[in-house]
Amino acid sequence: MSTPEKQPGEGTTPAGSAHRPHGPLRTAEAAGPPPVVGTGAGAAAGAPPNSKLVMILAAAIALLVGLGGGYLIGRDAGVRAGQAGAGGAGGTPSVAATAAPTGPQVQPTAEPTLSEEEMQQILEARRLVPTRDPEDRMAIGGVEAPVVMVEFADYRCSYCGRFTLETLPELVPLVNEGVLRIEFRDFPIFQEQSVDAAVAARAAARQDYFLEYHVAIYRYQFVEGGQDLSEATFLRLASDVGIPDVAQFQADFQDPALRAEVDAAYNESYEVLGRASTPQFVINDEYIGGAETTERFLEVILQELEKVAPEQGTGG
Repeated sequence: MSTPEKQPGEGTTPAGSAHRPHGPLRTAEAAGPPPVVGTGAGAAAGAPPNSKLVMILAAAIALLVGLGGGYLIGRDAGVRAGQAGAGGAGGTPSVAATAAPTGPQVQPTAEPTLSEEEMQQILEARRLVPTRDPEDRMAIGGVEAPVVMVEFADYRCSYCGRFTLETLPELVPLVNEGVLRIEFRDFPIFQEQSVDAAVAARAAARQDYFLEYHVAIYRYQFVEGGQDLSEATFLRLASDVGIPDVAQFQADFQDPALRAEVDAAYNESYEVLGRASTPQFVINDEYIGGAETTERFLEVILQELEKVAPEQGTGG
């Protein structure tokens, strides 16, 4: 796999910071989870009756495609400028048809796609990246929370959208209770509009509206079916979520410094993860790759909480 380029992330007001206080965090409920359509390989119908090898190979291919984990897309840095593929990590949302990304794709599964050794390498690399920065405007939750989740995501990834619209609202109570901190890291593997969306979210973060804007971008695409990720759309979303100074938001969106931050974040994320795949999560000392259920996230968070704060993990 050739080495790509680009980005980390930040979040809304951490507890104790000087940013705009949210009170209980608001993640604006989505109208419903974005349905995701898998594209598993079809059966090998019509194979010659005596061609057992062909049938076996076809069945094996179907099985491998069906069991592929997360969303893996190989990326060539040399064709970055021409790679305007869309869709989500792991599949195409049924509400908004988008162009297929360049490169091989594997459909998501509940099972991790990496070996234990590979996951340990990711965890070791992640430990080298600072977390709990009190000035991180793209993080939610206090810096003293016993459990820290880091999400690596792309704004055009349907499975990242599913996490934000389905699972994140279920985790917010843990954030409000001081148990969990979530840090968002940009990983725009689809480039182009994904980078623009990440820049827009950072512009919103400058006015302490990251979380609201973060949710709005995913809802626009995967609930409303919107596909126009132009500057005009980003400005409209800024107004919709209540950003107080839209003119300043536009100026920040055009600020080369924010685009440079997204570039740096991509590079850092790729260094940590070693592959262009979204979403990926590191929760304290555990790794989750690809689409997972809310129950699985809660299970891992509780497991990590019991390691560092047993009395909280057991409800004591």
